[in-house]
Amino acid sequence: MKTHLSLLCILVIMLCLTVGIEAGTGLDDFVGANSVIEEVVQQLQLRHLDGDPVKVEKIVISAIVKSADPQGRILSDEEMVRFTQAMKGVSLNAGILIESTDGYPVVSTILNTNAYSIPVGSRILSIDGNPVGDKDIFTIYHELHTADGANVVTSSGDGIITSSVVLAACSMPSLMGTELLPRGISYIKLRGLYDDADPVLGAVGSALLRKETLGTIVDLRGAGGVNLDAVVSLAELFRGRSETLFTIESLSDKKVYKYTRKKNEIKKTPVLILVDGETRGAAEVFAAVCGSGIILLGEETAGDLLLRDFVTLSSGRHLYLLAHSMTTACGVKYTGYSGVLPNIQVAADAHTSWSTGKSYEPFYDRKPANGEEENQRLTKRLGDDTILRRGVDILLGLDALNLN
Repeated sequence: MKTHLSLLCILVIMLCLTVGIEAGTGLDDFVGANSVIEEVVQQLQLRHLDGDPVKVEKIVISAIVKSADPQGRILSDEEMVRFTQAMKGVSLNAGILIESTDGYPVVSTILNTNAYSIPVGSRILSIDGNPVGDKDIFTIYHELHTADGANVVTSSGDGIITSSVVLAACSMPSLMGTELLPRGISYIKLRGLYDDADPVLGAVGSALLRKETLGTIVDLRGAGGVNLDAVVSLAELFRGRSETLFTIESLSDKKVYKYTRKKNEIKKTPVLILVDGETRGAAEVFAAVCGSGIILLGEETAGDLLLRDFVTLSSGRHLYLLAHSMTTACGVKYTGYSGVLPNIQVAADAHTSWSTGKSYEPFYDRKPANGEEENQRLTKRLGDDTILRRGVDILLGLDALNLN
């Protein structure tokens, strides 16, 4: 045990000294820190507590990396594969896509065809014994993709089928869903901007041109992706003042990459973009590009705007480190140390209307109702989602002031 702890002490001290020497820091600056490390090791020895040198090494290296780059990582081969897959939209999920037809959740696509015998077009009746008929499409999505082993009951022309949810790695589409909220507000929820971003462009473009729409909300909370071409195509719908949408500069050779618009904007109705601390990657770049001309609402984003590269070390492990900076057309520079700050900051609640288990009325293909009924339905649909509620309030206010 003493040998293990002595090795741990030596390892940590050597790592600290190495970093200090490379950074040009004097050795005297580490005397205090090293004495604390030795004292901690002595206390562990007195209590007969052992340590794992491998774990300590990984923790110390990770701390060194993050002290210079808050989003930096040290990854094994397996961890890097999982990380890059997640960036591209591959996640552990049920492999079932759903849409709303006549107000009911219906299976639209089976991604994991080996796991289910559910016919496309089947109506979902319940998940894990809980009826879904009175829940919105995004709540059902969340329940379905986190219910490993739960029973899903569906109905179709073949009768009632009960299937067991199997979570597996599947590539999920960029567009999670669209919804026309009461009072005529278009709501578009994105998972990210991946290779299949065309449906996102179509959904946003259609919403912006819909004459009866009071406004459009694009929800990027939790969204990611790596498709910068999709960022340009989507930003073209909103930004028309500058040919250059954003530039990315290499930190090593100072080479500059320009991303320019090719089409004219088509924005016709008020637009709000919702973001949170989990908005990252291509979705975060899009928020940064549109932040000076479109209202951003929510929390500061993750600060991971595709500015990092992988470096393979001699040990075979991989460093994920800052390699670029980004500057928007308005001159705002992002260096990877902070995220995109919304125009209107609203703290997110623990639950949102697309991830909680609360029940709301579905509003797809709903029958016309008078103003009071619409307001009641809207209130129920928004539930306790503070960010979405604030966004809807802003659009309703703009409409009341005839500023749309």
